[in-house]
Amino acid sequence: MGSWFRNKSLGARIIIILGLTLVITSIANIIWSGRVQERLALSSAQDLATRFADITLSSLNNMMVAGGIEERGRFLDLVSKVEGLSDVRVVRGAGVVEQFGEGLPGELPRDEIEKRVLATAKPEFIYEGGQMRAVVPFILEKNWRGVDCTECHEGTVGQANGALSMKIGMEAVESSIRENDTIFTVFFIIEGALILAVLFFTIARSVTRELREVADSLSQGSAEVSAAAEHLSDASQTLARESERQEETLSGAAGDLTQVTQLIGETNQSSATAVGQVKDVERMIQGGEKSMSRLVTAMTSIRDSSSEVRKIISVIEEIAFQTNLLALNAAVEAARAGEHGKGFAVVAEEVRNLAQRVATAAKETTQMIESAVKKTDEGARIVDETSSALQKIRQAAEEVDAQIGKITAVARQQSERVDVVNHAIADLGKVTQSTSESASRTAATSEELSAQASSLNDLIYRLVEVVNGAGHAAAALGARLPAHRD
Repeated sequence: MGSWFRNKSLGARIIIILGLTLVITSIANIIWSGRVQERLALSSAQDLATRFADITLSSLNNMMVAGGIEERGRFLDLVSKVEGLSDVRVVRGAGVVEQFGEGLPGELPRDEIEKRVLATAKPEFIYEGGQMRAVVPFILEKNWRGVDCTECHEGTVGQANGALSMKIGMEAVESSIRENDTIFTVFFIIEGALILAVLFFTIARSVTRELREVADSLSQGSAEVSAAAEHLSDASQTLARESERQEETLSGAAGDLTQVTQLIGETNQSSATAVGQVKDVERMIQGGEKSMSRLVTAMTSIRDSSSEVRKIISVIEEIAFQTNLLALNAAVEAARAGEHGKGFAVVAEEVRNLAQRVATAAKETTQMIESAVKKTDEGARIVDETSSALQKIRQAAEEVDAQIGKITAVARQQSERVDVVNHAIADLGKVTQSTSESASRTAATSEELSAQASSLNDLIYRLVEVVNGAGHAAAALGARLPAHRD
């Protein structure tokens, strides 16, 4: 049943649904109309029973006043012959039975309905078997249409001292209701057929055709959107892959530049260390030059002092020579003196020995001083050569210091440029990462767009299926839709 309904076109579905709706509403209206007529008939029968009970009670009062209450049986028999009425009875309550007795046969309550009405003083109407059973109570009142019921009846005001039981035939009413149902059925059939015909013509000529045109346009647009989504998805995926590769390349380059930066930093540190060492060497060379200068001064002083010592030694040698001569002369004079000059001869000999030793010491001292002067001159020459070498070393150290300064400056510039390149690569990496993320999001969006296009294809297929029917949907769309739900 479901596949059969699905294979129908939109117009046929609408006609079927509206037809079923009209049938259901027509049946509901007919049933509702019958129920309304039945309620109206029952309400009319209840009013009739109530009015007839009032008339009967009024007649019984008149008969009682006129002294003909004993003829009430004949009266009720005549009333029972009225068309539509049957089994008309007067039911006595407990108070009337106690006061006037049980009355005529059939005036005592027969069933629970009559007993309940006498006990509650409320009427009851029961519809069954094509007729309505009505039991209407007679209420004891002080003024019932100008009559005081308590003058003749004992009891409490407001309670039921009797009731009128009857059956009202409803066959004519039921026949009328059935006739009306038949008329309504024919009317609804004709009305429904006209409505369905107008709707079928309207849907077939306007709605279905417009929906078919809309479905055709949507199918073409969906095919274009699907193709564009596929191209965008491919391009986004390619861009994402390229961005990932570029990001990896930039990461490698950043690592290399980091190593270069570390090497440059180490070079700067080494240059700074070398500069410090060269400065220390320069300071040491300067200290050496100062020491050499002091040494040259000292050696010059020693050489000058040696010259003075040679002069003194020459004087000592002359004094020793003169003393030796004096000692010889003294020895000659002591020899001439004989015994008296022996002591003086001994002294003269000692003086002569002392003079010789002094002369020998002076000679040795002179030799030593000359040797020292020669060595001092040789040391002065070596000091001059050393001082010249130190000056050359200082000049070389100054040149090394200058070259190291240039190297340090170049390394500092390279470090600054590498830092700039590092920042640029970091920024480029961020841009590349952002591009990669954007490409990924674009790829995901294009995938979602492709999925939405596929869903749109499914919706269009369902729309065409609804408009033309499942059996004609595939033929109507053909190859225009890239995909549709099976």
